[in-house]
Amino acid sequence: MKRLLYIFIITATAISSGLGLSSCRKEVGTTAIFILDSIRHYYPIVMGEEISMIYRVANIGKEPLVITDIQPSCGCIVTDGNIEGIIPPGDEGKLSFTFDTNKNVGYVRHTIRIYGNIAPNGMAQMTFDCNVVPSTNSSVDYEENYYERHARELALKGLIDGGQGQKGYFTDEGGSDRKYDRYFLHNAPKR
Repeated sequence: MKRLLYIFIITATAISSGLGLSSCRKEVGTTAIFILDSIRHYYPIVMGEEISMIYRVANIGKEPLVITDIQPSCGCIVTDGNIEGIIPPGDEGKLSFTFDTNKNVGYVRHTIRIYGNIAPNGMAQMTFDCNVVPSTNSSVDYEENYYERHARELALKGLIDGGQGQKGYFTDEGGSDRKYDRYFLHNAPKR
């Protein structure tokens, strides 16, 4: 009976102290990030159209970047769901969003906040603005509308995928790609 009591006490102690249920857990420190073109001014857009945005986020710190939450300032901004939750040091990730202009008219300014182990306060933000103009009352039939929209989408894709000065937006500072590449290449931690 004493033997059974000792086995019971040892088993209870092992379970309560978590010996059999322990896991590996590492605290991740803060890291520094760089967001290319974090402030954007888009050209006027007709109400009902969408703006597709891709933000490049570089982890320039020594710890992995762990994104815990993304909060846009409006429900009209959605992500495509392919958000990379962890970005290793010296690497970059892309955050993709779509802005639907159906619920906006006039000057619009929105902020997208990302939360994680970001120095110094755990949060970084991206801001964009544009002027949403109402569509004109035209008597164009549906086929013409389709072909016009298709042509605009191809032209917009060319602007987004284009080189410097052909992105479909402008920033407060000129030549930011060169600054980004130069900073990222020279200051990124070595692997």
